[in-house]
Amino acid sequence: IQIIGFMKKQIIIKIEDETPLTHFFIYKTKRFPIKFDFFKNASLFFFKRQEEFKEIKIIPLVDEITENYFNFTDETIQNFINYIHQQPISLDNENAVFLNYLANKYEVLQLIKATEKYIAANHEELSIQILLIHQNDSQFVTKSYENIISDNFSYYIKDERLTDLNFPILYRIFERFQIQKLKNIKNDEIMNFLFKCLDK
Repeated sequence: IQIIGFMKKQIIIKIEDETPLTHFFIYKTKRFPIKFDFFKNASLFFFKRQEEFKEIKIIPLVDEITENYFNFTDETIQNFINYIHQQPISLDNENAVFLNYLANKYEVLQLIKATEKYIAANHEELSIQILLIHQNDSQFVTKSYENIISDNFSYYIKDERLTDLNFPILYRIFERFQIQKLKNIKNDEIMNFLFKCLDK
C-alpha cells in the first residue's frame, strides 16, 4: 500500500494599506508627521475637535511661550507620537516630565497615568525639572517639590538649572533651607550660589 502525502502550502498575508500620515506637529520649524486617526482615538483633546482638524493639518505642538521656554527634544516628541501610534516607548528621567506635560495638554489618559506613576517613583531626581515646567502654572501646587529641594539643598545647589526657577520659588526654597539651619553645606558654596542668582 502506497500512502501519498500532500504538503500543506501556506503564505502570510496582511492588509497593505496602513493608517496614513495625515497631519503634522510643528515644533521650532521642524515637522513631525502623525496619523490623526490614532490621535483622535487616544486623545480627548483631538476627539473633541475632530471637525476642526479636518481642515487644520499643521498643528503647533505647544504654544509660543512654551516653545520659547522649554526644549523638547526630537526624541521626546517622537516618543509621544510613537506612543499614540501604539508603539512601545521607554520612560526615563530625561523624557518622563515632558511626556507628562504633553499627555496632559492633549488629554491622553493612559500616558498621564504611566508618567505620573514614573514621576512619583522618581520625584526626588525630577523635582527641579517638574518645577521648571510648571512654575508658571497657577493651578499646580509646587510646595512638595520645593521642600524636596530645600531638604536636600547640598545636593541641588550644584545643579545649574536651580537658578532657572522663578525668584519666588527659589526664595521659598532658600528661606526654608535657612530656617532649618542645615550644616552639611559650606559657606562659600552658599555665597557662590547667591552670586549666581544675582547674575541671573
